Amino acid sequence: MCDNKSVYYTAGDEALCLLKESIGSGRLFECDIASNSMSPLLSVGDKAQVGIIDAKTLSLGELIVYEKNGHLHCHRYMYARRGNDKVALVTKADTLTDFDSGTISPEHLIGRVVAIKKLDKVIDMRTPAWRSVNFIIGSVSRAQAVLSKHSRRIHARAAHVVSGSFRFMIRALLKISFLLSSSNTPMRQE
Repeated sequence: MCDNKSVYYTAGDEALCLLKESIGSGRLFECDIASNSMSPLLSVGDKAQVGIIDAKTLSLGELIVYEKNGHLHCHRYMYARRGNDKVALVTKADTLTDFDSGTISPEHLIGRVVAIKKLDKVIDMRTPAWRSVNFIIGSVSRAQAVLSKHSRRIHARAAHVVSGSFRFMIRALLKISFLLSSSNTPMRQE
């Protein structure tokens, strides 16, 4: 049963509440990716397997699923803003130059992506190699957002160069990672 005192959801979001409870009890859920905001790692038609999450254990670059405006989103965790006894999480899509607009309250976290299914490949995001890849991509992506913000003040052309260079680096890193992790292991079902 959903305890609405501990988690903020609107009345129409009982399904999200039940989903969060299910993950909290150790079950995994699989969701279809519906946009290319995390391309090339996640594309429309891919599947993400999502497991339990604790906001205190988030790592830079980790893929998280959260609820915002009644929809589920999957983006990279960048950092946490702390102040006035509150925590606000900052996220970023791989295809965008800037951080996502607004922040996420830890209460809106649904889970962390533990595996990705792309066609016939399964990527286990819990392996040390993929945790490192996500940390590197997160670091590069965070630097991209900060540099892009400052380069726009200098000149629009500089912003374009910075943005293109970072996109190239992320794509190259992901291609190498895909080649190194060619797995045909089926996704874990629970």
